[in-house]
Amino acid sequence: MNQNIFAGLIGNAALLLSLGLIYDIVFRRRRVPLPLLHQIASGLAIGGIAVVLMLIPVKWESDLIFDTRTILLGLTGLFFGTLPTLLAMTIAGGYRLNLGGGGALMGVATIISSGLIGLAWRYYRFRQSRELSLSEMYAFGVAVHAVMILCMFLLPREIIRSAIGSLALPIILIYPVATALLGDLLTDRQRRHRIDEELIHERALFEAIFNGISDAIVYADVDRNVIAINPGFASTFGYSIEDLKGKRTAYFYADQEEYEKQGRLRFNLTAAEQKLAYESNYRKKDGAVFPGETLGTVIKSASGSVLGYIGVIRDITRRKRSEQALRESEEQFRGLVEQSIAGIYIIQDGKFAYVNPRFAEIRGYACADEIVGRDAQSLVVDKDRGTVAENNRRLLAGEAHSIPYSYGGLRKDGSTIEIGAHAARASYKGRPAVIGLVQDISEKRRAEEKIQRYVEQLETAFMSTVEVATTLSEMRDPYTAGHERRVGEIAVAIGAELGFDARRQEGLRVAGYLHDVGKIIIPSEILARPGKLSAIELKLIQGHAQASYEVLKKVRFPWPVAEVALQHHERMDGSGYPQGLKGDAILLESRILAVADVIEAMASHRPYRPGLGVDLALAEIQRGRASAYDPSVADACLQLFRVKGYAIPA
Repeated sequence: MNQNIFAGLIGNAALLLSLGLIYDIVFRRRRVPLPLLHQIASGLAIGGIAVVLMLIPVKWESDLIFDTRTILLGLTGLFFGTLPTLLAMTIAGGYRLNLGGGGALMGVATIISSGLIGLAWRYYRFRQSRELSLSEMYAFGVAVHAVMILCMFLLPREIIRSAIGSLALPIILIYPVATALLGDLLTDRQRRHRIDEELIHERALFEAIFNGISDAIVYADVDRNVIAINPGFASTFGYSIEDLKGKRTAYFYADQEEYEKQGRLRFNLTAAEQKLAYESNYRKKDGAVFPGETLGTVIKSASGSVLGYIGVIRDITRRKRSEQALRESEEQFRGLVEQSIAGIYIIQDGKFAYVNPRFAEIRGYACADEIVGRDAQSLVVDKDRGTVAENNRRLLAGEAHSIPYSYGGLRKDGSTIEIGAHAARASYKGRPAVIGLVQDISEKRRAEEKIQRYVEQLETAFMSTVEVATTLSEMRDPYTAGHERRVGEIAVAIGAELGFDARRQEGLRVAGYLHDVGKIIIPSEILARPGKLSAIELKLIQGHAQASYEVLKKVRFPWPVAEVALQHHERMDGSGYPQGLKGDAILLESRILAVADVIEAMASHRPYRPGLGVDLALAEIQRGRASAYDPSVADACLQLFRVKGYAIPA
């Protein structure tokens, strides 16, 4: 009986091998999940094979048949999935029931059990990534056919014992081996299909990269004959594949020397078994030559033999132009820096990282190398080192963008010079630094000091002249001696209260000293008369403002002294003289002088009355605030005297 089973298995072998052919057909264009029609077709085909297997069975009794359908359906469940397996099980089961006989129930049970075991094993295996091994396939066969032996208990009772005794051992010995061998064949087919799919995917990926990259790519054989080019090559060079296919790569090199150079690099590439990057000059189809950056890669077989070369070429014309422009710019900049009449320095980490020749010359050194690397503070006098260090700190901390300052510098011989510097924050070699311009301002400083002395002498002489003019006026009117000077000082104090700077205050002082210089035209007996003046005499005295203007108008003062003298008796409401001006038509300095003049005149003694005192004078200012006197000037005056305790100078 064992020989019959073995002979039957051999007879079924061709049909079982057809399962591999179906697998190839179904999975040739594999997709996941399989198209429904493919699954149905494969299920119908496998069901048909099962029917054929049952047509050429191994007979044990007249109504009992044995075949290899369990191997077929178990492997179908394991490799083909649910739908094909269920279809095959349905066809095989229906046919077995149609055959009838005492073994029909067992036959259907083995069909169902082998298919279900295959499916269960398949879905269990989905959670694992490793392939089915031969030993696992054998174990699978044992499981399927152990269940098949158990299904023998579904045979008629009178033949169960004899059937198990005769068939169990050959089934459990032979069928699992057949299952393992056929399963290993399908596993190999599965592996080859997976490799084919990976190759298709990799080829599609390679083609996408090859055709999609904008750089020029050329593939050449070992003799440097062109096999393929990408669209980027055609765009860069202007050639089509028909122009170059089969031609030597020398066709698109600029000249023979470049081609031979590339050949030497190719041999180096082969020997080194690595990529090489180099630059060459190439020629386009229209004859234009351009620089290209090339990455060459050798293509080798699994055995290590060279199959060809791939070159990726990038047009670097723009980069070369940019590099050339940068070099030219750097040369121009270096020329400007090296030949600058100003000293230039860069400080990094507290030391001189760079100085130009002019900087070295200012400091008394023969060349810049004598200074580079030195502590920057070593060329600063002791008293200014703190200032220089703080300025550098602020720049590096980002607290200031640039700082102009001056300090005392040390020369190589130990002598000191005055340095004018303008420093800014910068980046040097990728790190924060301080860059600055310096000049020797020693001569400039000495010239400024000399000019300042001259200015002070001129100012002294000027004020002396003003005082002489004031003295001459006072000699004409001894009763008002000191009036002009005191008015000038009161005006200066009010101006300071209003926020005038020192120069503008000085203008008030000069105007105060000279505002009554026009009284020189008035007879002294009128100026000194103690009694009441006639209308004509009063008119004559009021003319001193215009007279002062006439005397002063041709003098080039840096302030409107003549205009202030002319307007110092004008009032905000237009009640003053000589022009009857109102409001802002009166100079602010004139409005200040008007208040100062009233304060001094009322507080001081006059030939026609005794002094009225400061309090009455302030009351007059308060009374006339906004009507006669500028309100801001009046307020400043009242604040000055009443709050700050200002007193009229003696």
